[in-house]
Amino acid sequence: MLIAVCGGVYSNPYALQAFVQDARARGAEQLYCLGDLGGYGAEPDAVWPLLLDNDITVVAGNYDVAIGRGDTDCGCGYSDPRDNEFAQLMYDYTLAHTSRDFAQWMTTLPTERRMTLAGTDVHMVHGSTLALNDFWWESLSEEQHALRAQESGADLVLCTHSGLPWTKQVGQTLVVNVGVLGRPANDGRTEVWYALVELDDGRVSAELVPLAYDWQAQAASMRAGGLPEAFVETVETGWWTTCLEIVPPYERSLGRYQLYRSALPTGFETEAEMAQTRLIRSPLEPWNTWFTNCGLTRSEPYVGAQFNDMGLVYDAASSGFGVALVRLKLGAAWLDGGRLVRLSTRSAPSPHKHYVCWKPGALERWECAAFVDWLKQSFH
Repeated sequence: MLIAVCGGVYSNPYALQAFVQDARARGAEQLYCLGDLGGYGAEPDAVWPLLLDNDITVVAGNYDVAIGRGDTDCGCGYSDPRDNEFAQLMYDYTLAHTSRDFAQWMTTLPTERRMTLAGTDVHMVHGSTLALNDFWWESLSEEQHALRAQESGADLVLCTHSGLPWTKQVGQTLVVNVGVLGRPANDGRTEVWYALVELDDGRVSAELVPLAYDWQAQAASMRAGGLPEAFVETVETGWWTTCLEIVPPYERSLGRYQLYRSALPTGFETEAEMAQTRLIRSPLEPWNTWFTNCGLTRSEPYVGAQFNDMGLVYDAASSGFGVALVRLKLGAAWLDGGRLVRLSTRSAPSPHKHYVCWKPGALERWECAAFVDWLKQSFH
C-alpha cells in the first residue's frame, strides 16, 4: 500500500494541487495532510475545495485549531519576539481571509490519527507525540527522539510543523517529518516537500519527495495580497528570512540567513558594533587593518575562533561562528552564492599581497603561461 503525506499547506493552493497530481501519478492510493492549512500564503479559502474534492484526510494543526476557535494568535510555539511578530502578522491576515464555513470545518478535525494500514501501526500528528506545536527537529538528542517515539509506540510516526523534512529510525519506530507544502525547506530550492510511504504487511519504508509547483503564481498571489516581501522572497529563493530564532543551530547553519536582517550590524564600522560581535581571527587578515580604516583604536582581538586558511575563515563565517574579513575576489563564491552577507560598503586595503613566482624559462611552457594569465584575470 502506498500513501502520500503532506504537511503545512500554509494557504498555498498551487503546491497542494501539485501534490495531488504528483502523488497520484506515483501511484499513491490515499492522501493525507498533517495540518496547518493556513498561514504564509494569501489564499486560505482556495485550499478547502482541493482537500474535499481530492478526498484528502486531514489532521488539525495548531493553526487550524486557532482559526477554528477564533483565537487571537496561532499558538505556533515561538518564543522570540521577532518570530512572534511575523507569526502574528500572518495569523491576523489568515484569520481575516478565512471564511467562517471553512473555519467551522476545521473544528471537526482531530489533532491526531491512529490507524492500522497494511498491518502497520501508524500514528499521524502535527507537531509531535508530545504536543500539537512541539518542534520535532532532526538535531534533537537521541534521548529526546526516544521520548517522543516511546510516547506513541507506533511502528510509524508521521509529523510536520518544523518545516524541514527528515526520516529517522528511533528504536522500533520509523519517524518521518514530511516537511511542508507552504514554503521551501530553507535549502535554496523553490521545490517543497512531502513523503511517500510504502506499507506492506507490517514493513514500512518512506521516501521524501521534492515537489515542483507554480511558485511564481504563489509569489504573485502573495504580493497582490500585500503580504511582506520577506515572505515572498522565501518562496522565490528557497531561503527562510523569517521565524529563524526557533531553529536550532544545526538546522540554522544549513540556511543562508543565520539571523534576522534587523539583527545584523548596519555598517560594522563603530565601536559599539565591534564590541557586540564575535570576530573570526586570522594572521592572514589582521583586524587592525579594518579598525584603522574605520578610525578606531581597538587592539587586535585575542579571543575567538582563529584559522590559518582563508577558506576555513569563510566557511566558519558562513556557519555562524562570527564576522570575518573577506577579500572580495577570494570570497566571491561565498558572497555570490549567498553563504556570506556583506555588512559594510566600506573596503580596506589588505596589508598583504599575493605574488606569483616562477623559474626563468617556465613561462615558455604554454600551460604555465596560461595559469599565470588566469590568475591575473581572476584576481586583478
